[in-house]
Amino acid sequence: MEDRFVLTAGVRCAHQGQPVIVRHIQDLTHIVVETVAGHAIIVAPQHLQPLPSQEPTPPEHDTYQFAPVEAQRIALARYAIIQPLLQKRIPATVLAATLTQHQISEATLRRWLQAYQRAGLTGLLKHKPAGGKQRSRLPSQREHVVQAAVRQYFSLQQPCAKHIYDTLCLTCNQQQLPPPALNTLRRRIAQFPQEERIRRRLGAQAAREQCQPLRTSTLQPTNPLEVVEIDHTLLNIVLLDEQTHQPVGRPWLTVALDIYSRMVIGFYLSLELPGASGTGLCLAHAILPKETWLAQRNIEGEWPCWGVMKSLHLDNAKEFHGTMLLRACEQYAIQLQYRPPGQPQYGGHVERLIRTLKYRIRHIPGAYFSARKERRTYRPQAHAIFTLPAFEKWLTTYLIGVYHRKKHATLGTSPVYCYEQGILAPGGHGVPARPMNERQVQLDFLPFVERTIQRYGVVIDHLHYFDHVLRSYITSSAEAGRSTRRPKYIFRTDPRDLSRVYFLDPVTREYHPIPLADLRQGPFSVHTKREALRRLRLQQSPSVRVQENQVFAAMQELQQQEQLVQQQVAARGQRSRTPTSRSHRRLRQEAMIQHPSLIEHTKPTPSEQPVGAQPLAAVTESCSPRVRVKHPFPDLDDGASHLLNS
Repeated sequence: MEDRFVLTAGVRCAHQGQPVIVRHIQDLTHIVVETVAGHAIIVAPQHLQPLPSQEPTPPEHDTYQFAPVEAQRIALARYAIIQPLLQKRIPATVLAATLTQHQISEATLRRWLQAYQRAGLTGLLKHKPAGGKQRSRLPSQREHVVQAAVRQYFSLQQPCAKHIYDTLCLTCNQQQLPPPALNTLRRRIAQFPQEERIRRRLGAQAAREQCQPLRTSTLQPTNPLEVVEIDHTLLNIVLLDEQTHQPVGRPWLTVALDIYSRMVIGFYLSLELPGASGTGLCLAHAILPKETWLAQRNIEGEWPCWGVMKSLHLDNAKEFHGTMLLRACEQYAIQLQYRPPGQPQYGGHVERLIRTLKYRIRHIPGAYFSARKERRTYRPQAHAIFTLPAFEKWLTTYLIGVYHRKKHATLGTSPVYCYEQGILAPGGHGVPARPMNERQVQLDFLPFVERTIQRYGVVIDHLHYFDHVLRSYITSSAEAGRSTRRPKYIFRTDPRDLSRVYFLDPVTREYHPIPLADLRQGPFSVHTKREALRRLRLQQSPSVRVQENQVFAAMQELQQQEQLVQQQVAARGQRSRTPTSRSHRRLRQEAMIQHPSLIEHTKPTPSEQPVGAQPLAAVTESCSPRVRVKHPFPDLDDGASHLLNS
């Protein structure tokens, strides 16, 4: 109920900021008031204001409406008592009769009248006495001890209230003070707002995430490819090596998502940590058409996404602030937008996509479980079945066949339909321009280094590259003289194949492939090279400089180890097909006795013979051909009868 201003004779109010007293009400438009100087003046009611109160203004809501039913009943009973006494002077006889009838005091009656005139029925509600609420009743010395315990509770170590109470009791015992109750300490802690408690114990970020309201997304694109989010994630699955079929680790995924349609317009999958190379390859994959890429991987389906996006929405990772990305985006007129640091909710679209992908990957062999109890009994390395190319094909099939065509909860339709309508519908920006030179786009988004060209070529990460294209620039570098700095040129590297780099001709602005100076080396990835360098650094001291021939020797050693593992895997497969049960071994020995020609073809290797076992030839010599073995179940075939019939 709103506050009211009642004008009656004797009421104190304000006129033009000065206090006055209402003496007589002539009519609805003329009121006689007396000023402080004792002068009587006639004013209009709208010129009178209530005197400013020193009490705090009550909140603007109807307390009576939300009061309990019992409290409302008591307020109505009080109103029935004071209703005959409103808007008039109270005769002494009426006042005495009212007090006698309702068994209340005069002070109580006048307090009800003032409360009703001030706040209406809300003022007649029965209020619980405040007493000492939010105030301490403990002596000052004990209160200081409690406050010290509360400060100890608000620490980043996050101690529990029971532990703090034990420390409080110890302090009180040392100071010969009676300890307060545990609930006293908990009430002191509860006096602080929840946001402050979380901030002082868990940090500002946790308080912001748990207490502050989520703001609506500021990214409101009106067309496809207007805003694209990109992010990295470590997928929850173990992959196998293509050659040895041994577990090699979990892959990293860099994915680009169109905010308008929720279409995945490109991604890059690798075993390497995310960096500038993964970001560039993902963006190149997003910009280029996908028909050739799908055909190379024998994937059936449509992925109608190509074209240069208008803006990229990124977090503050180091690779997103690199020179390669800045130059490439300037060249293609792509605007970069960065999220506020430490606030992942501003990239919620791509984060939600990553969660969807991980949930689907969770149900295939070799996936990691999120619950720790489930991971105790399940070993993903033992159940892994996918290699990197096979998993890339599976992921692409899921994206273009399932995710793009399922109904999106936010859009109300499928992402591919929303994408097509945003492009082809009236008001759309039309079909994006298709890049004609795919190789140029791929090279523009590859990481680059700047190197001088020497007579022996160029050295990049301990590897020598040379081609006849560099001859003219060797001469120009030599003509520059030793007194000036030699010019540097741009060389781009592809992490998937380090057997060649790409030289940007500063005159024609074209890229030329520059192979390794040692043409005997075939293609190899950055993963193989880093493993070879790691082995060399373990074998040599840090002061020894790594040579190119040492890197190639380490890579050859890795290839030999891979071939050896392949042979061991094949040998294990052969041994798994040999008879292992007792009946199989018995029938095999009988077959060797009857057919000695089988001994040379089936002689086990020394690794297969158990320790202390006799050679097969000694067994055959000790067994006489006339010895007949009695078969307990001659009618049953135990799976080794083919050895006797051969």
